[in-house]
Amino acid sequence: MIEEDRTDIQRAPHESAARSTGLRFAILFAFLFVITLPFPYHLLPNIGGYLGPITEIEARWAGDHLLHLHGPYTAAVVSDSTGMYIHVVVLLIISAAGALLWSAISRRKNHASALRYLFHAAISYYLSLQLLKYGFDKLFKYQFYLPEPNTLFTPVGHLSRDILYWSSMGSSHAYNVLAGMLEIIPALLLPFRRTRVLGAIGATMVMVHIVMLNFGFDISVKLYSCFLLFLSLVVALPGISRLLDLLAFNRDAAIMPAYPAFSNRRNILLYSFAKALAIVLVVAEALFVYVRAGEFNDDHAPRPFLHGAYAVETFIRNGDTLPALTTDSNRFRRIFIHRRGYFIAQLMNDEMRDYRLDYDLHHDMLILHGNDGSTSTFDYSVFDRDSLLILRGIIGGDSLAIRARRIDLNALPLLQRSFHWTIDDYR
Repeated sequence: MIEEDRTDIQRAPHESAARSTGLRFAILFAFLFVITLPFPYHLLPNIGGYLGPITEIEARWAGDHLLHLHGPYTAAVVSDSTGMYIHVVVLLIISAAGALLWSAISRRKNHASALRYLFHAAISYYLSLQLLKYGFDKLFKYQFYLPEPNTLFTPVGHLSRDILYWSSMGSSHAYNVLAGMLEIIPALLLPFRRTRVLGAIGATMVMVHIVMLNFGFDISVKLYSCFLLFLSLVVALPGISRLLDLLAFNRDAAIMPAYPAFSNRRNILLYSFAKALAIVLVVAEALFVYVRAGEFNDDHAPRPFLHGAYAVETFIRNGDTLPALTTDSNRFRRIFIHRRGYFIAQLMNDEMRDYRLDYDLHHDMLILHGNDGSTSTFDYSVFDRDSLLILRGIIGGDSLAIRARRIDLNALPLLQRSFHWTIDDYR
């Protein structure tokens, strides 16, 4: 099916055994990593999710019997869990052994160039999918959404670094659009042979920045971002080498071999159809969630009932009205309704107490589930065009009656849609 460039065929047998083994190691590691990593696809199969129970057993066994880890740890292969790190080590060992065995039994010594092309093409499509998904997530404000009400009223010194970064990014729509486009552009270049190396170089620069952010702000996708950087470098290195020859070493840049070359029209048509289908699947998967929801800017997406921040004006506990003293660790200062289904109370000392929230809209009740397994209920009433919230209920054995008024979040400085060309504009 795929015919190799004749110059490369003559040169392939002289490739070092180490280079051939390294290529096979990279192929095996990338393949095993991709199929065992759970990822929330919508149209494509989540193979890693199906393999989750197996990889968790593997990570648990390796952690207990090979690494002799003590104490509880997360064995599931998710994010930057201990199980994920163990799993990557296991994959590295399996890939190394598999590459050595592959090199020992392989007799097709002159197919390294075709194998390299197919590997680069496969990971280019995978990179394109991931960059498109994350790029559209930024472009449509799905990843870095507006800071939630409780975050807006948390003292900045009490925020973790990842939440601080997330909130800063979420406050700027323009920066999200720019950051998204920087990922989408190389993603669109990667599937095509003529622009693949350029797309890979762009993807490498993007991924270097993302890896630095993940480590610098302690964001828990460090391993996965490093893997995507590895894939970007694999595809980009031939182009980087040619650029260095041309720009730094004053040498002629080698001509990249023309792949794939087909022997007949039927094979060309099959290849073109398969490529078009792959591109359609990649784009459809990346856009599916937005097209299905009909939302292309999360800033304007519907929020749940009562979503927002409320300043507590009156707080009555067991019949006693508590004054707003900053030393009181029982009185509520503010109430927040989080979009992910949480009722969050900020105490006078700025401590946060969160409860999982369910609604009983037929009986005008809020059902709060505490972290200790307890369940509480509040009757609610809304007045003054939804700005005044009255709550009555029992939490922890205390009878509470709360009068709270909605806070206009758009009036906060962080959410102002202002822009200043000069320092004079701040006066």
